Parts: sequence; C-alpha cells; structure tokens
Amino acid sequence: MAAAAKRYEGTHDFRNLCKECCSSRGPSCHGPVCPSSSPYHAHCHRPIRPIIFEIKGLAFLYHQVRCMMTVLLLIGQKLEAPEIVDQVLDVERNPRKPMYSTVVDFPLVLFHCHFEVLSWHREAEEVNHSLATLQQHWTQIAVKTQVPPLTRTEICGPKISRFSSICLSLELTVMLSQPLSVKPAFERGQD
Repeated sequence: MAAAAKRYEGTHDFRNLCKECCSSRGPSCHGPVCPSSSPYHAHCHRPIRPIIFEIKGLAFLYHQVRCMMTVLLLIGQKLEAPEIVDQVLDVERNPRKPMYSTVVDFPLVLFHCHFEVLSWHREAEEVNHSLATLQQHWTQIAVKTQVPPLTRTEICGPKISRFSSICLSLELTVMLSQPLSVKPAFERGQD
C-alpha cells in the first residue's frame, strides 16, 4: 500500500478517482496531492487496527478520497497490483472511470484544514462545548464498541478469529470478480 500511495503524489488528473458526475467536467480535475505519510497502522491493541493515511492537497473532487482509499484497500488486500494507480490516473489510456464501489465514508475523517489568509479565533465557551460534545460521543462509542466482542465471545467462546474489516468497503468482495483494469467503465454522467 505504501508504494501505491506514493503514486498519488504530484499533480494528476483525478477524474477516474472521483464521483463520475464530477469527472465529466473535463480538464479541471487536475490537482496536486501530497500524501504526508504512507498508510500505517495506528498503535492499537484492539482486534481491528485502523489504517491511518494522511493526505494533503489544495482541493479535492467529490468522493476523491473515498475512491483513492478504495484503490489502496484493494491493493492492501492483494486484489490489485500497485500499478493500478498509474492505470487509473492515466486518463489518456483510460478516459472513463472503471465501475467500482467506494469505501464507506464514516471512517474517513477530515482532521485539519489550513487556510493561508485566515486565522481562527476560538472563544473559551465554544471550545468547552466542543470538548464536552466530543467526550459525550467518545463515551457512547466506547460503550458501543464493547458490545460486539462480548456478544461474540458469548456465542463462540473465548477462542475465536478476528473480525474482518472488509465491511468497510461496500460490496467489495462481490465487485471484485474482475480487476479494475478490465471492469466496464461508466458512461459520462452515469455514476
């Protein structure tokens, strides 16, 4: 995945890595992307270790990050070769987006935005409200994350296999009967 992620770096035409309705707009799909790090596993002792992938760019197309992560996850699962990134980015040879489902959006987090000419002023009351809301969400999620492992242990006993993270990609296993390079492509405006 790290080698494939490096292939996203630089200025490319990302029209095959966004929602199709955006890709029909033509040459405005160019943009620099600078992954600030290769994908890495978060330090976590849970059954599912999240993969962290930081992306920096000046602007992104609709669903671009979801599409980029879909391709990286296919590569990470050994369902595609790293060279597929080059093929998808080559809009001369591949003028239409291949048909593929994108990963779900909820694990993708916009963590930070930087604006050159803008400085943010934070009121203490707003910061406290944001932190209280974050703590509330964190507590609710922490409690909810304990239910599946306890239920799984109750059903299967203590010696069970790990959960699979494949549920993060919609219909990925069904859609993967063919590599992306031979999948049918969307007609313009079809996605």
